[in-house]
Amino acid sequence: MIKNEKAGRTLLENTETLSEAAVQLYSMICKQAKSTNQFADTMKQLLCSMQIHLDGLYKEEPALMSHLICKNILYSLNNIMPYAVTDKEKACGKIQFELLPLIDELYTDLYFWGFCYPDREKIFHYYRNEMKNLCPLPIPEDGKYKYDVSLVVIAYNKLEYTKRCVEYLKRYFPKNVNYETILYNNGSSDGTKEFFESLHPDKQIDLQNNTKSWSIISRVVEGKYILTVSNDALILPNSVENLLKCIESDKNICCVMPTCPNIANLETIPASYSNEKEMIEFAERNNVSDPYRWEQRTRLNPPVLFGRSDSFAVHAFCTYLYPFSPVRFLAFSDDLMGLVARRNKQKCMLAKDAYVHHFGSVTINEATHQNQGGGSDFYTKCRIEFAKIFGVDPWGVGVCYDYELIGALNYEKNGPINILGINCGLGDTPLKIEAMLKEKMHNNNVKIYNITNMPRYRKDLDGLSDYFKLITNWNQIRKVFPGAKFTYIVAEDINLQIVSKKTMNDLFSRLSAGGMLAVKGGKVKFKSDKCVKEDRTEHWQIYHRD
Repeated sequence: MIKNEKAGRTLLENTETLSEAAVQLYSMICKQAKSTNQFADTMKQLLCSMQIHLDGLYKEEPALMSHLICKNILYSLNNIMPYAVTDKEKACGKIQFELLPLIDELYTDLYFWGFCYPDREKIFHYYRNEMKNLCPLPIPEDGKYKYDVSLVVIAYNKLEYTKRCVEYLKRYFPKNVNYETILYNNGSSDGTKEFFESLHPDKQIDLQNNTKSWSIISRVVEGKYILTVSNDALILPNSVENLLKCIESDKNICCVMPTCPNIANLETIPASYSNEKEMIEFAERNNVSDPYRWEQRTRLNPPVLFGRSDSFAVHAFCTYLYPFSPVRFLAFSDDLMGLVARRNKQKCMLAKDAYVHHFGSVTINEATHQNQGGGSDFYTKCRIEFAKIFGVDPWGVGVCYDYELIGALNYEKNGPINILGINCGLGDTPLKIEAMLKEKMHNNNVKIYNITNMPRYRKDLDGLSDYFKLITNWNQIRKVFPGAKFTYIVAEDINLQIVSKKTMNDLFSRLSAGGMLAVKGGKVKFKSDKCVKEDRTEHWQIYHRD
C-alpha cells in the first residue's frame, strides 16, 4: 500500500484523463484530423510526467506494476501513431484492443496494489464492491458473442517454441469453428513481435515490459469460449474438438484442459513416442471422443485451457480477478481458478481424450527466474499469501488425489455407488474414485458425500459434493446422511488417537455389502458381525466388508 495517498489519487485522475484522451484519439484517427499527432504528443507528455511519480510509488510499494504498465502504454502509443495515416484501421484496432485496455490495467493496478493490498479487509471490500466494475466480464449485452472461440497464444521469448506452437495450431485447430486469434507478446525481446505481425492476427498485444500478468486478455476477448495456449504446447489432432465437446456437455463445467506430458498434479497419461510422427499417431489413437474419460478435478495445472468467457474462475486464472499476490500469474493462479470454481459450484475438468504435447514450463521457468531471482522460498511465500487471503492451503490435503490409495482400490462396482470422504481436505480423492468408476465400469450412477470437522474446507467441499456436512464432533458419524450406505469410505486426515473406536465401528457399519473403508495413518480393530478383510499399503489400511 502506498504512503502518499494524495499522489496516488492524482495519478488515478490522470489515468482517467488518459482513457478519455485515447477515445478522442480513436475518433481523430478515424476522421483523419490534422491535429492528431499534436494530440498524441500531449498524451505522451502526460505519460512521461506520470512515469516519474509512478517510479517513486514503486519504491514505496514494490507490489505495484504501474510503473511498467505506464511504459507499456507509451510504447503502445508510439507504435500506433505511424499507422494513423498509413493504416487507420490497424491504428484504431490497436487503440481499442491494446491502448485502452492497458490504461484500464494501469488504473486497476494502481488502485488495488496502491490502496487495498495487503489490508485483508480492504482486499475483500475490493472483491465484493469494486472488482466487478474495474474488471467487467466480457459478456455482450445482447448475449450474442462475436466468435465461438477466442484463441489466445501467450509468448514470452523462446521464439523457436512459439513458431512450432503456431504451426500446430494452424494444422490442427478445427476449421468449422468461428474464432478470433489473439497473440499476446508479454515483453519478448527475441523477434516474437515481428513474427506475430507476419501472421496478421485479429488482435495482437505487444508489451515492452513483462508485468507478470496477462489479465489484459480478459479485456479484449470476444468469444463465448477462451482457448489459452502457452507457447511451449503443441495442439494435436482432435484435441480442441474434444475439449469443446466436454465443456458443452454440462453448463456447470467452467473449464477443461487436455492431458499432456511434463505436467504436475497427476494430469498426464501413459504415452510413448520418440519423434513427431509417433507423437501424432499416438494423439490420433488417443483423441477419440469418450465422455467416460472426462474427470472432475479440484485443481488444474493447464498449459492449455478451454474456458467459458462468463466464468469468474477462468478470469481468475488470467489474473484478472481476485488478485492476492504481487507475483501475479506465477503465484498460484491455477489454484485460484480451482478455488473460485469450487466455491461457485462449477467444475474444472481434465479431458483424457484430448492429448497435447507440453515441453515443460519453458516460459514460466524463465519468467520465474527473471522475476524472482530463482529464490528457493518463492513458492513458500506465495503459498502463505494464498492461505492468508482464502483460508486454505492451496497445496494441502486433497489438492491432488492420493495416488497410492487410488491404485489399491477395487473399482469393479456397478449400480448406484455412494462415496463418503471424511476430512479429505479439498476433496480430490473422492472425485478420482468417481472418475475411476466412470472410466473403468462406465458407471455414471455415483454420488459423492463429504464430511469434515475443519470449517476452513466448508466452501470448497460444499461446492464439489453432491452432499456435504460440517460436523463438530465425531459422534455425529452415525447420524449424518441418515439411511445412506457407502461403497467407499475414505478417511484421509483424521487423528486415530482422538477418534474413538466406537466412531470407527460406526463408520464401518455405514458400509454397504462389498464396501471398502480406507483409513490413512493407522490400524483399527473392528467389532462386527460381518467378515472383515484387511489390506495394507505403505500409508493406508483398507478394510473390506463382505
